[in-house]
Amino acid sequence: MPRVSFTHGNERRTGSPGIEKGKGTQAPHGLNKSKKEKITMRGTIRHNGEIAEMFEKARRVHTDCVMALIKKTNNGRDLKSRVAFVAGKKLGAAPLRNKAKRRMREASMLSCNPLAGYDVVFVAKSPIIDAGFDVVLHDFEKIKNELNQARG
Repeated sequence: MPRVSFTHGNERRTGSPGIEKGKGTQAPHGLNKSKKEKITMRGTIRHNGEIAEMFEKARRVHTDCVMALIKKTNNGRDLKSRVAFVAGKKLGAAPLRNKAKRRMREASMLSCNPLAGYDVVFVAKSPIIDAGFDVVLHDFEKIKNELNQARG
């Protein structure tokens, strides 16, 4: 018997009564929003050239798990901050690097969100993999304090 596809799914299969397709508890969020409606608190440094320039010219703040490269934004740009999260191959395989970047992103959002007027590159160090999240958060608080001292 040839296989015939159903245009509206398997009609013999019973679904949840009263719930429209895509309206359940696991419906994807934000699919109907346009890009203009999304509010971003800060931008992202996307180009390798800009990150390389930060490695050459930016001020470095070292902690146990993270190194931060901090540089004032260009005068032509608004005071919106931009960030980048870097985990080199020395850290390990891709899952470990992704874990390090996730931890840095979360700690950055929780501790040093108000970085207006600065470009910051966070570089993961190897202890970030095994350190507890409270240690990573403490390192980001140190970076925030260092930045506040630099502002004067």
